[in-house]
Amino acid sequence: MSVLAIVDMFSPFRSIDRLSSPSIVIEPLLQRGKLRWQVRMGRRSLIFHQEQAARAFAAQLHMRMLWLQQSANPDDEFAPPGTPH
Repeated sequence: MSVLAIVDMFSPFRSIDRLSSPSIVIEPLLQRGKLRWQVRMGRRSLIFHQEQAARAFAAQLHMRMLWLQQSANPDDEFAPPGTPH
């Protein structure tokens, strides 16, 4: 299997303070003679029938992880609105 996309990010399953950064991997997967797309982050994975759906999910997951990272650092300039600076 070839890796099509790797996106570094922070894991929601570990402490963000540790700065552990598993990657999100999108890879083709042959199941019962049909091409599927697997999105993996660490030990967890989801399988999609369409590549576009897999890429959209991976992008949303990446954005969510960035938001979690930024909200964990309230002094950051990109903190959510209403957060004291």
